[in-house]
Amino acid sequence: MDAEMTTIDEIGATGQLIEIKGRDGGVSAVRRYGQGEVPHLFIHGFAEGSYVWRRTISRLPANACAYTLDLRGHGESDWCENGQYETVNHVHDTLHVMDVLGFDRVILIGHSLGGKVAARVAALCRERVAGLIIVDTEPDADPVAKAHVGNALQASLQQYDSVAQYAEQLVATRPLAPVALLTELARDALRPIKNGKFELRADPRLVTSYPFEESGAEVWDSLARVNCPSLIVRGAYSGILSSSSAQRIVSHMRDATLAIVAAAGHSVMIDNAEGFQAVIEAFLGKLREASLCYAKASQEPSRSSKS
Repeated sequence: MDAEMTTIDEIGATGQLIEIKGRDGGVSAVRRYGQGEVPHLFIHGFAEGSYVWRRTISRLPANACAYTLDLRGHGESDWCENGQYETVNHVHDTLHVMDVLGFDRVILIGHSLGGKVAARVAALCRERVAGLIIVDTEPDADPVAKAHVGNALQASLQQYDSVAQYAEQLVATRPLAPVALLTELARDALRPIKNGKFELRADPRLVTSYPFEESGAEVWDSLARVNCPSLIVRGAYSGILSSSSAQRIVSHMRDATLAIVAAAGHSVMIDNAEGFQAVIEAFLGKLREASLCYAKASQEPSRSSKS
């Protein structure tokens, strides 16, 4: 990104909270940053929240328009009483949010589970998706990796005496990430409860519904049907997305490129924020230019009809 370019953080954009009532009655929490023409919709991973994107969004150019979505059962969105946390439920929620917000053209960015959701959405409404970034998403999740994620969530579903206590847990399990950033994450990931302690902003029923995603074959089918420019991002030390699988994803898609972020594991945008920003901004800059050209071209018929 151009060093002279003003960023969203520099204009003081804190994020406008938008609550969208779903078709099933639950509320999806969305935050908007910036005032640009082409919306960028960020979707987080399993058992996390939209707060994982805050550092990334703060460094986007001020003329970008970013939205972050908390999936059902996560962050500030409602929990689902019947425990319906399958990928298809997240896909339907995302499509509904896009409809309510009036997204005719959108750039989707998804991490891990959010990458599967974004790929499904891009395959289902190809004419509305201008670009896709999939961050460290493995279509054929390894059983050992699945068990690790489930066990990690189970261990974190406890009451914490302080934000600092949870931050210490994050520091111990995420050695690549800066301590200061993990402290911010700990603050955003927790909510206070009546006894003066804290707990995660995640429905405990996520544990019993995990693993909940569709089969690998369905994910691969969605990837094959995506027709927009796509960027596949992998952390160099990822224990979720292997190098061979990342290469396979790229060769499986119509218009995809691969970017490897050094000094990063699965949580690429947290482990190496600067490296992640560099690879996605180069891609996003080209998409914004193409989308603006698309918008101008789509207006041409109406102009010529008036002449």
